[in-house]
Amino acid sequence: MLNIKIAFFDVDGTLVAFEEDAMHEAVKNALLTLQKNGIKLFLATGRPPCLVPQFPGFSFDGVLSYNGGFSYSGDTVIYRNPIPEEDVRRVVKNAKKDGHEALLATEDIYGSSAYEQVLEDYMMFAGQGCRPTDEFDSLMKRNIYQIMVGVAADKDEQILEGTSSVKAVRWWDRAVDIIPVNSGKATAIEKILEYYGFSREESIAFGDGGNDLEMIEYAGIGVAMGNGVDEVKAAADYVTDTCMDDGVVTALRHFGLL
Repeated sequence: MLNIKIAFFDVDGTLVAFEEDAMHEAVKNALLTLQKNGIKLFLATGRPPCLVPQFPGFSFDGVLSYNGGFSYSGDTVIYRNPIPEEDVRRVVKNAKKDGHEALLATEDIYGSSAYEQVLEDYMMFAGQGCRPTDEFDSLMKRNIYQIMVGVAADKDEQILEGTSSVKAVRWWDRAVDIIPVNSGKATAIEKILEYYGFSREESIAFGDGGNDLEMIEYAGIGVAMGNGVDEVKAAADYVTDTCMDDGVVTALRHFGLL
């Protein structure tokens, strides 16, 4: 019998469909049941803390933001892993060389070197714009947890040229998230399990995008959404229905958690 004590959920394409801005009632009720049964629930998202969605009538126990680079429960920071300033500047320079802007994110604000439509489109998934700032040089000196650049996957290597501490992850084909090489959702899950004294076998994770791959592989049970990318589906212990068809609920029932 499964003894799941903690569950991790990607947001976009997993809990919330890209075409929508709220969880379906069936999904919310399922999560409420998990909490009632003593299971801790964490969001695991590429979004910054200021753009983590709020769900009326429901609160998560914690958040892995920036693909795990800044993870917290309430006011307690469980894990933080900023990008070294030299690599922040190198990524910005590489993006400029390729004709693109960079969007930098701290634990509480984000800003871009200049306006770019693809960054606007990227941030609109969270209902925000790309926010160009005149204080970009000062921003580079702060703790940066994630850099977003609007390029296709064949440019990832070019954007990373000359860096030593960062890697590329993506959930959208038009933009890349740059995070610390020793970071990611799996690393953050490991830190959170240590914090609570849980084992990997007592965890379950749900995701759909490329930035969920490590998490799906690391958790005791990895669930891929039916709308997920092929590599995530291949790595998963179970492929459920799509986000639009409440695949989270289907999987929870499959594993006897509802």
